[in-house]
Amino acid sequence: MPCLPGAPTKGHPDKVCDTIADSILDAHLEQDPHSRVACEVLCKDEHVILAGEITSAATVDIAAVARAATREIGYTDPSARFHAEGVRIQNLIGAQSVQITSSLGFLAWSACRLRARASFFIPTSQNPSICLAIGSVNG
Repeated sequence: MPCLPGAPTKGHPDKVCDTIADSILDAHLEQDPHSRVACEVLCKDEHVILAGEITSAATVDIAAVARAATREIGYTDPSARFHAEGVRIQNLIGAQSVQITSSLGFLAWSACRLRARASFFIPTSQNPSICLAIGSVNG
């Protein structure tokens, strides 16, 4: 029997994580279109763990964004183990390292919207506004 990739539904933990990470990215880009966001999310039981690096002039309440994304998906039942108001959010997101910031052109990186858990995109050297997918984070 062939092994086929799954197509998880919206409530699947991978999709929950993707939605939260995308919401964090979008919140930063709304305020600062030049934001650089590398955000990973892990959901387990009643925990949401946020990790990564962000360079942005935006002021974003990341925990509130994570709760809103969780609520939008439909996790609102307070009797459930995992629900928007009751999740324990651990925020391990920090500032982007100087090495990454200096090695990536500010305008070139901002031209690439890095979507969580999709493909990793880098700007091309010939045209910074064109990005190349170089691999899938999902494997």
